[in-house]
Amino acid sequence: MNETMKNDFFFWMDDILKREFPEDTVAICFNLYDEQDNHWAVELVGTDEYDEEDDDWACDEIIAFRDNLFRMEADTDWEDVWDIVNTMIKEYLETGSESEKLLQYEAVATGFTDSELKILYRNDEG
Repeated sequence: MNETMKNDFFFWMDDILKREFPEDTVAICFNLYDEQDNHWAVELVGTDEYDEEDDDWACDEIIAFRDNLFRMEADTDWEDVWDIVNTMIKEYLETGSESEKLLQYEAVATGFTDSELKILYRNDEG
């Protein structure tokens, strides 16, 4: 991950998180996509369910930003891309200007579609 990619990701996050989310949003999932030829995309979705024991909670979308994907190019495999995206999200959770919006939810997770999820943040107060 380079600084330009991180800055672009933070800008993308700021833009999405300034938008209105449904009141019954309880968790956030970042879906990752392999767009072929070293191109990757990240989508943010909000769900009205969260179940620590069942990853299918991420399928209960009540808001999705498919019209505004974060796209990146990385000449590496999907596992490294997942690590890169997870690192950027974790940094955003710590220092992003709109991070408080994410921190209010029960959980923030990432995963490639049709794969396991990785929980990056869990709100233990929820």
